[in-house]
Amino acid sequence: MSVRRWVSAGVVGLLGLGMTLQPVTAQAAVRSTELGAYEWATANDPGCVPTFNGARPGTVRYPPGVWRTIALDRTGSTAAAGFRATAVVTGRMSGDSRGTTRVRMRATATASANPTTASSVCSPTVKVYTRVTGVGVTVPKRSWLVVRGSASARGRTDGAVGVVASDGSSIVVKPGRSLTRLVPPGSYSVGGQLIAEVTVPFGSRDDQLSRASADVAANIFPIGTLRSQRGRALRFLRAGHRNCTDHKVRVALSRSLPRRAKRVTLYVNGDRRTVLTGRELRRTAVVLRRIAPRSDGVVRAVVVRKSGAREAMRATSWPCR
Repeated sequence: MSVRRWVSAGVVGLLGLGMTLQPVTAQAAVRSTELGAYEWATANDPGCVPTFNGARPGTVRYPPGVWRTIALDRTGSTAAAGFRATAVVTGRMSGDSRGTTRVRMRATATASANPTTASSVCSPTVKVYTRVTGVGVTVPKRSWLVVRGSASARGRTDGAVGVVASDGSSIVVKPGRSLTRLVPPGSYSVGGQLIAEVTVPFGSRDDQLSRASADVAANIFPIGTLRSQRGRALRFLRAGHRNCTDHKVRVALSRSLPRRAKRVTLYVNGDRRTVLTGRELRRTAVVLRRIAPRSDGVVRAVVVRKSGAREAMRATSWPCR
C-alpha cells in the first residue's frame, strides 16, 4: 500500500544531514548553480550495508543562466535484498545586477528495495538525495523570498525549499508549499532538495518503494522591484522599479505619446495623481510620489488617443515593508 507522506521530522532532520543547502562562506563569492544526486546506505551492522554500482554524478557545478540536468542510477544488493536508487535533477539559477535571484528545481528521487529472503540479522536503509542550489548569492538589501511550486510523495520522503544564510540560519518550507517572507541583506544559498528513503525491517520480505517529485522555484526580489506590467498602453509609457527610500516611482513616456494621445491619467493604488495634456505629453517621464510602503504600489495609466480610443496599463512592485 502506498502512503503519501512528507516525513514529520522534516526540515530539522534534513538540515542536520550535512548534505543540504550549504551556507555561503566569505570565500564563496562566485555565483554558480550546484546540482547534486547521491545515494547512501546504512544498516544495523556494517556487514549488512549494501554495495552499489552505476552512474553517480555527485555534485556538479555550472555557471548561472543555463539549464542543466544530471541523473543517478545505482543498483546494490545484500545477501537478502536488492536495491535501486534513481534520480533525475534539472536546475537553473539566474539573476540581475539589481539583486533579483531565481532558482528553479525539477527533480524526482526514487529508492526501492526487493527482499529475496526474510533476514533476522540485517535491516538496511537506502536514501536517495537530490538538490539544486544557487550558491554565492548576495542579497544587497531587504528582499522578498518567494517560494512556489508543486510536489508529490510516496512512502518515506523529505525535502526543503528556501534559503540558508552564511550564519547557518534558514528559512525553508516543504516542497509544494508557498512562502513569501522578507529576508535581511546578506549572503545566502538558495534552492531546494529532496530525499526518498526505504528500510527493510527485520524478518520482512515485503517490497519497499519511496518516491519524491517536485517542481519548485525559490526567488529573491529586492524591495521595490517591478513585479508585473501589462496593458496596451505600454506602447506609450512604462513604470520602473519603486524607490523605497523616497517612496516614489518613475514612469517613462514614449516620444510618440504627444502625436497619438490627447490625455493621460495616472493613478497610484486607485487614487488619481496627475493628468497630462497638451505640452505635458512631451515630457520624457513623470515621477509619482507618496506611495504607501506596505502596498503593491499599483500604478495605473489610462491613455485617451486622439481618435477617442482608450488604452490602459497597470504595473505593480514588491512592497517596501
